Amino acid sequence: MASARVDVIAYGCTSGSFFKGSGWDRQVSQIITDSTGIPAVTTATAMLEALAASRIKKVCVVTPYPDEINARLRSFLENNGCEVVKLVGMNIKDARKHAEVTFNDICRGAIESVRTPGDGMFIACTQLRALDVINVLERDLGVVVIGAGQA
Repeated sequence: MASARVDVIAYGCTSGSFFKGSGWDRQVSQIITDSTGIPAVTTATAMLEALAASRIKKVCVVTPYPDEINARLRSFLENNGCEVVKLVGMNIKDARKHAEVTFNDICRGAIESVRTPGDGMFIACTQLRALDVINVLERDLGVVVIGAGQA
């Protein structure tokens, strides 16, 4: 990456950047920066910044993750000042299958998650094609929706 002379490196793995808990996102960025000399950001850091910028403190979350990863995400968000009011996980254990989650599956998870109202929604996992559904969900559910790829 350093030889490409890019201005910034984005570590685009949501779960990989929160997996070891609060502060892990910043540690990953620092490891990348120390190794390359290039500023870095993680998806988890971008998620927190996007939620803060959107004034989302009570968040509904949709993920493709299994329960173990969802528990880590919940803890990460809560240790960073967010209240997770509802988390809907799809329990997909094979990470390669996350990219196969359909528009309708994401929408079903989103509808289920907003049954417990929050300030907005986060759709986790950069492999999910959430950009395709964000506008539809915001219009139909009346909530701010942030996807991992968007963040």
